[in-house]
Amino acid sequence: MPAGTDPDPTASERRAILRLLLGVGLIFVPMGLYPGNWTTTYSAALDSRWEILAIAVFVSLAAGATMVATSLRDLMRAWSTRGIATARGALARNLLAPRHRRALYLSAAFYAILFAFVASLYSLDLSGPGIAAASYPSATNVLCCGYVGITPTAVLVVTPSFELVVYPLVLVILFTATLLFALNVTLTVALFRSRASRASSAGSGALGGVAALLVNCPACGTLLLWNIVAGTSAAAFLTGFVTYYYPLLALAFPLAVFVLIWTARRLARLAGRGEACLRPAPGR
Repeated sequence: MPAGTDPDPTASERRAILRLLLGVGLIFVPMGLYPGNWTTTYSAALDSRWEILAIAVFVSLAAGATMVATSLRDLMRAWSTRGIATARGALARNLLAPRHRRALYLSAAFYAILFAFVASLYSLDLSGPGIAAASYPSATNVLCCGYVGITPTAVLVVTPSFELVVYPLVLVILFTATLLFALNVTLTVALFRSRASRASSAGSGALGGVAALLVNCPACGTLLLWNIVAGTSAAAFLTGFVTYYYPLLALAFPLAVFVLIWTARRLARLAGRGEACLRPAPGR
């Protein structure tokens, strides 16, 4: 078999992939079947029944996300046994390496907080008690009627200055975008720590880190770019950019996956040439 090619999936890989697909089903099927998405009429008599269904949607989403995360971990462990010069092996070993965990966790935390802010998952009013509620903390649900993934919506007013608004679709986008961003940043860090040339590391870093931030969250990218070009003719164009949020997301996620694969292949080529070793510490 030529160097750098991957053999057929092993039994452990197949099991991980099946669990991954089951997790995806747990995320999307209850969300799509929720009756509040498919009606324009609502009766107070349905409150208790729909509240149970709404809870089921969020519980299923959490269970599915957990299953997806653990399945990806198991898949990485299976791929880590691949040859040194395979893209899957390079991807898995660098993501599982203890020296890269800090980059993985910090980038995930940074992106989740940023995305949640831009997507208005939480509102923070530091100027004063600007969020009105009958009491604090208080919670309410929007059970009907909206597009798939928009209902049910849970609103939690924690304090007069802090509010959480969550619905299934935004949680799915948050989870997926955060995962892709963190994986891209981690592989970028791995490439910088390898013996790759500084120029190629910088190129991969621009694609794997900064580009991942912009493409995984069009609204985030628009906000950053708009602040850069504020006051110029480009600002007006970027103002309408967010109008195409969902079509851009449909293009953005495949692009983020492509960047992930491209960087993994770069690391695999370096490993095949014996160059993917950590850089020596300064002064040594």
